[in-house]
Amino acid sequence: MNRPEIAAAVQQIIMDHFKVSSKKFSWNDPLEMLNSDFRILGHLVYLEKLLAQHFGKPIHLIENIGAAHCTASDIVDIIVD
Repeated sequence: MNRPEIAAAVQQIIMDHFKVSSKKFSWNDPLEMLNSDFRILGHLVYLEKLLAQHFGKPIHLIENIGAAHCTASDIVDIIVD
């Protein structure tokens, strides 16, 4: 998968599973601004699980992000690297 395909998948997962509308979604806003529930560790664990299932490989979000600062773009960077 190339970067645009990964980005589209990340965006769709966030919008479909975390009640983020297409109007509210922003690549540059921290996850907590997209949905305040990202403050709860369980939401990050669930996101990590969804991404791992979609991409067929372990995605280590918990060790690499903080929802108060991490953006959807940062998640794409983690997956690409």
